[in-house]
Amino acid sequence: MAADTNQNAASPVRLSDRLGAAAGMVTPGYRLCDVGCDHAHIPIALLGAGIIPGALGMDVIPGPLEKARENLDLYGEDRVQLRMSDGLDAYRPGEADSLMITGMGGTLMEDILLREPAKTASFHILVLGPQSDPEKVRAALRRLGFVITQEQ
Repeated sequence: MAADTNQNAASPVRLSDRLGAAAGMVTPGYRLCDVGCDHAHIPIALLGAGIIPGALGMDVIPGPLEKARENLDLYGEDRVQLRMSDGLDAYRPGEADSLMITGMGGTLMEDILLREPAKTASFHILVLGPQSDPEKVRAALRRLGFVITQEQ
């Protein structure tokens, strides 16, 4: 699900079809907040392709953040700030234009989106890839006043 789209440029990392589809919905020029960033593959790919100027990578588990740091170092990428965060807890409105959440269930995604609605509403674009219960994500978006503009 997305609320805007673009991007098909080459990148320094190879994304899976699922992550590539999500990355393809990110608006060029927008700073990205990737919640559940795992190994930071999407921010690295988008930065390497010149799609985004910078990113926040947030995860609730230390291991993936350590791997993300290793990947950022491997690719010489210094335009990603990494933070330990449960959902948007460590995010401050205005730090990014786009929110990406992929690779988790719809119930958890719904919780993240609705837990701090002002933070969610501060983003211009949301790119969401629920692995289950997409109807819960759709309902949360309607409740927050977002409109789905593209879906794959």
